[in-house]
Amino acid sequence: MVKLFRKAFNGRLGLLKYLIVFICFASIPAYCSGDIDSFLTVKDSVYTVEYQFNTTCSEEKLLEVFYEFSHLENLINKKSTSLEKLDSGEDWYYVKYNYRYFLYKNTSIYRKVILPDENLVNFDVIYFEQNLDWVPEVLNSSGFYKIVKNDTNNTVIYFQETRLKGLCGKTYLDRVKKETEFFLKKLIAYVKGFEQIKEDN
Repeated sequence: MVKLFRKAFNGRLGLLKYLIVFICFASIPAYCSGDIDSFLTVKDSVYTVEYQFNTTCSEEKLLEVFYEFSHLENLINKKSTSLEKLDSGEDWYYVKYNYRYFLYKNTSIYRKVILPDENLVNFDVIYFEQNLDWVPEVLNSSGFYKIVKNDTNNTVIYFQETRLKGLCGKTYLDRVKKETEFFLKKLIAYVKGFEQIKEDN
């Protein structure tokens, strides 16, 4: 009888944990206030993030910001994410992301490559694991930062495409949208900060 009670209790406790995670994924407020242009599109098991903005920062500074690990550390949401730089070469390196949100956590390893002649920084996931099997698993994800020079400024294009194992559910996508919105707003503000430094000099 005691064993049956413990089994039932543990089962309900496990279900309760999953339910709490589900509620939190669905209800957490956005980190930043204010609107940002639509950046997320979805088709079946694939979601795409695409956004662009203009800046007076030089191409060299932008490549540095988008590629260097020291800048990447300043752009993450430190409440949920930690980073670790792994192996590196002349124009590439591996970076490990540890993401935690309440009871959910995942680990991913990205490979970043800088292509100065093309004003381009590429990144792609080479490893991914998570602790909850009912949350959609990332099968592959890749993207880039592209700098396009104009007459008076530079246009930054950010692009990322992610394929999941299974369909993109609303709760999952709401979380993706809020995290991405946080990142994009922080990225824009970060770049604008270097514009001010340039003007002051």
